[in-house]
Order: sequence, then C-alpha cells, then structure tokens
Amino acid sequence: METSKDNSNAKKSSLDVIERVVKLFSLIALPVVLAIIGFLVEAAVKDKSLDRDYVKIALEILERPLNQESDSLLRAWAVDLLKESSPVKLPDSLRQALIQGSASIPVPTDDGIDRAGAREAERLGFERIRQKDIEGAIEAFNRAEQLWPTYHWVYEIGRLLAQNREILSDPNAGQWTEILKTLILKYHFGIPMEHKVAEAQRLLKNLKNYAGEISGTQDDSTTAAIRRFQRASGLVPDGILRPTTLRRILQETEVQ
Repeated sequence: METSKDNSNAKKSSLDVIERVVKLFSLIALPVVLAIIGFLVEAAVKDKSLDRDYVKIALEILERPLNQESDSLLRAWAVDLLKESSPVKLPDSLRQALIQGSASIPVPTDDGIDRAGAREAERLGFERIRQKDIEGAIEAFNRAEQLWPTYHWVYEIGRLLAQNREILSDPNAGQWTEILKTLILKYHFGIPMEHKVAEAQRLLKNLKNYAGEISGTQDDSTTAAIRRFQRASGLVPDGILRPTTLRRILQETEVQ
C-alpha cells in the first residue's frame, strides 16, 4: 500500500517538474513544447490511461495540413480533447497555433515503432477481409497491433474478428455482411480507400446501380454510379465516396 502511494506521489512530482519545464520552454521554443506534449499524450495512450479511440482520431486530425475553413472546427475539437487529456496542459497560445495550423504535435519517430510495417499489415488485414479469409485477417491485424499498438482501429478490429472467428470460418456465412457493416459504421476512419470503394461497388451492385467489376478502384463507371445514388438520395452528386455517402448506401441496401 505504501509502495503504491509512493509511486503515485513520485509520478505526480515528476509531472509537476515536467509542467514547470514546459512552461519555461514555452517562452523560448515552441517546437520543444509541442514535442514534449506529443510524447506525453502518446505515452498515456500506450498506458491506456486515456480514451485511446478519441485520442488517436485527434492526433491524426492534427497531423494533417489545414486545407479548408471547416477544418478549423475539427482541429479545435481535437485540440480541446488533447488539452483536457494531456498530463501537461496546453497554454492558450499553443492551442490557437494548433487550431490555425501554424503548429503541429509531432509523434515521436524514434520510439522503435515500425509504422510502415503496421500500415502494410493493416492493409493486408482488410484485403483478407475482402477475401473472407478470417485466419489471415486476424493474423494481419494482430501483427499490426504488435508493431504499432495505437494505430487506427487495429486492436478493436482484431478483437472483433477473433470474437467471431468460428462462424466466420465459413466464407459463405451471413455474419460476414454484419462484419462489413460494423467496419463501415464504426471503424470507417482507418479503412483504406480501396476497401471502401470495393464495398461501395458491391453494395451498389446489389442495388442494381453498378454493373462493373468489384475492383476497389474508383473508375469512371464507379463514380457515375455513386453520382446516380447521391442524386437519388438527396446528397450532393459529386461522385466523392464520403462517409455519409457510404453509410447511406449501406442503409439503402438494408431496406432492400
């Protein structure tokens, strides 16, 4: 009991010291402060002391360049989430800089994480799902998690597949449709575009709105099919496969 209390006090003392150092550096070097904060947030996620799902999304949002005015609202949400979650609070000046895109929180690259390997394992996992190869999919997502534990939704998807392993061992099992639905509705953020396009092609084919191959490539015929669906559904007919369009396609398929 005493040991636990001592550890807690030591951790609090360490954070107090770090916070004082960060405040000092904030007067000198903005990149140094951002690197320290980025490291602490990443470490906290690894320890599962934060809501990893939302923190992962927030970090990825802030890694992207600011392209549109609407992005500012999304960046503000991400910054505020990290501000509340970080052991060291972000000064208001840093908050504004992050929202405006004039600063970014770097994710440490010298931490031994094989990011390229994790991305490739995730891509392979989704490819195995398309092939309805449950063992190959589980193996790929487990590999991605080992290489980069907080990457996208690899942990959650791996557990979802493992929980349904027995029934999904049959490629013709209807549960595959439910798995694909769950991926689109709940884990859309990390799904590679080729997988989203392939699923859209499959669903649009079921709706008799697309007659081409399920290739995972958005060619002219796929774009035309998406536009037709968007126009009929009251969406902006721009042919872009946004999350709202893909979810609406899925919902329409369920009605049929």
